[in-house]
Amino acid sequence: MALGTTAEILREVRRDRIRNPDSGTISAVVSAADGQGTADARPSPTRHPLNAGYWTTRLTADLHPLTHDTFAAPRSLGRTAGLVFKHLPEAASTTIEDLVHRTGLDAGRIRVALHRLRFHRLARRGGAGWSRGDTTALDAAADALDVAGYLEARRARYGAERGRWEWWNAELTWMRKPNKKRRGRRAPSGVALLAQNDRPDYSRYPRGPDGRADHKEALRLVDAGILSPATALAAA
Repeated sequence: MALGTTAEILREVRRDRIRNPDSGTISAVVSAADGQGTADARPSPTRHPLNAGYWTTRLTADLHPLTHDTFAAPRSLGRTAGLVFKHLPEAASTTIEDLVHRTGLDAGRIRVALHRLRFHRLARRGGAGWSRGDTTALDAAADALDVAGYLEARRARYGAERGRWEWWNAELTWMRKPNKKRRGRRAPSGVALLAQNDRPDYSRYPRGPDGRADHKEALRLVDAGILSPATALAAA
């Protein structure tokens, strides 16, 4: 039957909904086409709340193989090899076709990654396909690639840079503070008569001869532990 008018289309939709009540998440039987002017709506199924803890744990476990110097550092095996390594089964074996489906990579890149992993004993090739190699060989591979300690050094560097940024922001806050205390008046001997410092959390930010902030020196001091409580108290 050719559907020409809006009423005919709505009637056909109504009949289809009655014949297939579960075809959609919401089944609306439109009766306005028959002149009744009412609508019967079936609510969508109840959605269960997402378990954030479960997905966080699962994602952390899935991404854990990638958090190694062997795959994350420059001049390492790289993220592609890490992705292939992550999808290699430990006990069973898998094929290149299956890895293509799991990783989304093309077969050529997977073959290159597998051979690089195999060279470092991180992948095994058997009659049924490929499997994960010796997991303990990750550290040996990082040593062989001369990338061991890269992530640890990066974490330390980022931590120092964050510390310097927080220190500088605290200095800016103090500089904008009205009625702040200045350095104590000094005796002719050069010793401060009154030690005054109203910087509650940080010591004075290092300055160059021109009075401008010396960020390079600040980073060196952060690396040396200037922001630790005992050192900061002594430097205040």
